[in-house]
Amino acid sequence: MNNSLILSSYTSPQETSISAPARITLLYIIVGGLWILLSDQIVSLFVDDIAYLSFIQTLKGWFFILWTAGLLYTLIQRDFSMIHDSKQALESSYDATLEGWVQALDLRDKETNGHTQRVTKMTLRLASEMGLNETEMEHIRRGAMLHDIGKMGVPDNILFKPDELSDEEWTVMRKHPEYAHDFLSQIAHLSSAMDIPYSHHERWDGTGYPCGLKGEKIPLAARIFSVVDVWDALRSDRPYRKAWPEKKVLNYIQAGSGSQFDPQVVDL
Repeated sequence: MNNSLILSSYTSPQETSISAPARITLLYIIVGGLWILLSDQIVSLFVDDIAYLSFIQTLKGWFFILWTAGLLYTLIQRDFSMIHDSKQALESSYDATLEGWVQALDLRDKETNGHTQRVTKMTLRLASEMGLNETEMEHIRRGAMLHDIGKMGVPDNILFKPDELSDEEWTVMRKHPEYAHDFLSQIAHLSSAMDIPYSHHERWDGTGYPCGLKGEKIPLAARIFSVVDVWDALRSDRPYRKAWPEKKVLNYIQAGSGSQFDPQVVDL
């Protein structure tokens, strides 16, 4: 799906809000002018008593205030609904694009088919247990879906090599978080989902990559995901090994608590 096409067809809230105030103001002027001109003439036809006329004028003023307030509320509420619907449509378009990218990655690497869906669900479950809010959960969902997007920049002869990688090949492989950063940083809508694709290979003890972040300097989303990613990888068959038993994987992750993994996440 073409992101530029999506964006070109979307009317931003700023663009919508420019025309809406002008439209509402013009309507208010027209209605107000007609009310002033016509209501006074109508009242004068039926009311002669000066004291009663003063009361009617006051009542008329309050009626105008209440009626126009209701009209303005209706118009503003309608415009806000239009803005909300436009934003929802854009969110849906972006999510459809993400799904397409995930499918492309799965098609490229059939050995990890279904991996993205599994780790996304598990990461969201752990994030929920840690009390993250709805907005943070949405960023995590997108980040988990795109965690391996940087591998699109890794040559096939390295990514799918059945043997052990050389030092030079590992250098290339370890660049995939940087590729993800370079790619996603160009998309404002996804910049908040960067933590997992860029930092999920960092280690709690600071020996990870690409930045060698240590402890809580590693984004929480990446700390959660790194545990899930290793769990799913070890529990899945690979060309060079069979899937590990659950108990063996659990022991491995617990042994890595405080070195590879955040102890708080492991304890969940």
